[in-house]
Amino acid sequence: MADKVDKLLTDYFTGDLQRKISMRVDMLNTVQEIDENTGGGRAQYKYSNAVENKMITEESDAELVALRHNKKVIDTWTSGMDKVRYQVMKEMYCRHKTWDKIALDNGVSRTTMAEWRKELKFSIEGWGLLITY
Repeated sequence: MADKVDKLLTDYFTGDLQRKISMRVDMLNTVQEIDENTGGGRAQYKYSNAVENKMITEESDAELVALRHNKKVIDTWTSGMDKVRYQVMKEMYCRHKTWDKIALDNGVSRTTMAEWRKELKFSIEGWGLLITY
């Protein structure tokens, strides 16, 4: 893989990006806060705000924000693709087939595949990816 955008696209098409998001959310939700109340007083006006705390934790985590931003940018650009182009990109980045095999299976030339790949990478790079690798 040539660069970080290729790594990000590979993670997206193989499903690793979504797994990283899920794992980060799970990790943030399992971290327990340390009770710093060492006094013997009784807590007044105590109420549970677990949902708000969870939202604040997820929204303030830089890695999770970056992962979600990257996924949203790629989702936006891939949602407008036709089926053949999306299938070609998926097969290219999943690395299960050679470019020649992908070209034969989908009826496109290697030059066209390279142009589609370059166009996708250029489009995605323009939206300020927050690379976390």
